[in-house]
Amino acid sequence: SDEAAFARRVLGVPQAKQKIVHNPTDPAFFVPATNKERLIAREKFDIPEDVPVLGSIGRLTDQKDPATLYRAFAKAARSHSSLLLLHIGEGPLERAIKVLSQELGVVGRIKRIPYQDEPRLFYSAIDGLVMSSTYEAGWPIVILEAMSCGLSFVTTTAPGMSDIGSAGLSHCWTAPVGDAGGLAVAMAHLVEDLETGRPCNHRTVIQQRFTPDCCYGAVCDLYERALSLNLGDRRELWPTD
Repeated sequence: SDEAAFARRVLGVPQAKQKIVHNPTDPAFFVPATNKERLIAREKFDIPEDVPVLGSIGRLTDQKDPATLYRAFAKAARSHSSLLLLHIGEGPLERAIKVLSQELGVVGRIKRIPYQDEPRLFYSAIDGLVMSSTYEAGWPIVILEAMSCGLSFVTTTAPGMSDIGSAGLSHCWTAPVGDAGGLAVAMAHLVEDLETGRPCNHRTVIQQRFTPDCCYGAVCDLYERALSLNLGDRRELWPTD
């Protein structure tokens, strides 16, 4: 909806010419990890099996704002002594982020790994996902994948995700863009909630709203409807004024 609003406000695209179709993910591929899969994943990444682990996937660029992510993690880690961060990401801010990690005193608490050929291993190893983006083009694919795996997550309410906190998700915590303190509080809530065993509805939401059939099917339906109409009906579907 944020992208659609931008198109109307800045690009002048009429609302009647807009159709919002969400990004999909495949719940047959991204599934909750078994205990055995979790242990295998943690062994691969050299992570203890009995500690809480937050994960993040994002390039080391201003858009993904890794500095706020690391500052927030450092704050959360002070009150959760065993908390670790597993981060997949590379980019032009790599040197600055390395220096920041040293200044924050969290070098030993953050494990940064290269991009993975098998993304499910990453989701199997973590207890929750964290995103600190300054903007996105809709709900990020990594959040949808994490949801499909039944994981909790923390995210900013950046453009592209401003509605995610009000979407009825049971294990979603949010903070404003650039708010390291708010993000740290959200991380703490996620970690503390792990002990409650509350049922998570994220995978159900994916199965109901974000499957390839739902999302790509909506695109196909739009084309099929337009192609089946005569010229006058097509003008009615996509008015020019």
